Amino acid sequence: MEFEASVDEVLNAAVDLIDITSRETELLCSMRPVDIVPVMEQKAAVANYYGTLLKRLDRRRDVFAALPELRKDEVRAAGEWVTMIVSENARMLRAAADANERLLVAIKEAAEEHYGGATSTYTRIGRMDNAARRDPTVRVSLGVEERV
Repeated sequence: MEFEASVDEVLNAAVDLIDITSRETELLCSMRPVDIVPVMEQKAAVANYYGTLLKRLDRRRDVFAALPELRKDEVRAAGEWVTMIVSENARMLRAAADANERLLVAIKEAAEEHYGGATSTYTRIGRMDNAARRDPTVRVSLGVEERV
């Protein structure tokens, strides 16, 4: 009976992960980055919980093998759905990151054109790039808050 409860927990966590990941994907599509941050945090927590449950289930393969085929099929199907939804979400995250990077490059190029090349950027850790620190003609520095 205890193992049956574990299977139910895995299935419930899979549904939760599918729901939260689908929500994040919707927010990515609607370009609402401010709303994505708390959803990403929730997704990470649910994904960690789901992973922990799967590891626990994996350690009990002998008991899992004794489950009725219907229950095993439910767990497998849930895993396939999670994989599909998470893969779609990963594609959307990569596409959003690529689009943001292209936008930032366009902004930097426009600023360089407007200011005659006298621009710089900040590194991912918040420091002005080395060339800009040595160049006294730099009049504009561009930076982006990277929470997503």
